[in-house]
Amino acid sequence: MTQLLLPLVFAANLLPVPEERELGGSAKRDGPDDAGGAKVQPPPPVVTEGRIVLFRVGGTEVEPELRPAIVVKAWNPTSVNLQVFVDGTNDRLRHYPGEKDSDHRIFSSSSIERGMAWKTSVVQGTGIGQWRWPTRG
Repeated sequence: MTQLLLPLVFAANLLPVPEERELGGSAKRDGPDDAGGAKVQPPPPVVTEGRIVLFRVGGTEVEPELRPAIVVKAWNPTSVNLQVFVDGTNDRLRHYPGEKDSDHRIFSSSSIERGMAWKTSVVQGTGIGQWRWPTRG
């Protein structure tokens, strides 16, 4: 039985890693892979339905307050519709910059109760009410 499994294990190690399969085999790992010793970066991510992004609800540029969100519709590479996971009542009084009345809250009261908010035509960026990619660590 061991003799039959060994060729299968060896063959499995020859398959491309998941990142290479997703990107058509053209992705390279970070590291000194090229002839000059410079790090080769993978291509930037592509926004598609189902991807997880971060939605900014407050904070500063240096220390933003972010909430996870799922892309439900990608209009183009920088504009999407999102389902944002809210932090319960901690997010109930969030407002867009310069606005303090209830008509300009980032999340409605019903969104807070449901735990999710639907945000339409959100553009990519670093400002409040915009989305960005999570940092890779």
